[in-house]
Amino acid sequence: VLFRLLQDRAFLHAVRVQQFGREVRLLREPFLVVVGYGQMGRRVAESLDAQGRRLVVIDSDAQALDQLAGGGLLIDVPALDGDARDPAILALAGLTHRYCEGVLALTHDDAVNLSVVQAVQLLRPEVPVYARANDHAISEAMTDFGADAVINPFDRFGDYLRLRLQRPATYQLVTWLMAPLRNR
Repeated sequence: VLFRLLQDRAFLHAVRVQQFGREVRLLREPFLVVVGYGQMGRRVAESLDAQGRRLVVIDSDAQALDQLAGGGLLIDVPALDGDARDPAILALAGLTHRYCEGVLALTHDDAVNLSVVQAVQLLRPEVPVYARANDHAISEAMTDFGADAVINPFDRFGDYLRLRLQRPATYQLVTWLMAPLRNR
C-alpha cells in the first residue's frame, strides 16, 4: 500500500505543493514571483539571478520547471507547476508574504497574465505587477486594472527594428547600455 501511495501522482503533487509552500514561507529576504517560465520568463529569471535577486516561479508546464531545476541559476528557486489564475496558487507562491516585492506575469497566454494582474490588484494592491501582453485590448485592460507596466514583446521588437534601420548609431548605443555588465 505504501509503494502504491508513493507512485500515486495526486499524492506526489500534494507533497510537492506542501514542500513548495514551506520553502516560500521560510524565505526571509525580498523576492519576486515570476509567473511563466517560458523563453521570456527564463531570460528574466537568469538576469535577476545574476543580480542576486530571490525568485519564486509558477508555471503550468512541469517540463519547463524541470529546466529550472537543472538550470544554471545560482540561487535555489522554489517552483510550482500550477494554474496562476487561481489566487490560492498565487498566495501559496508568496503573494501575501511580507517579503514579496513584486509579481511578473510573463506567460504566453494573455488571459492568464490578465488574471494575475487582477488577483494582485485585489489581494495586494501595494505590490507592483508587471505583465506581458500580446494583444492591445488586453494590454489596455491590464493598464486599467492597475498594472505598473505592460510590455508587448512584438511592439518592443518593432521599436528596436525601426531604431536599428533608421538610427543605427543610436541602436548600437542602446544595446550597449542595456547589455549585462559582463558583456561590456
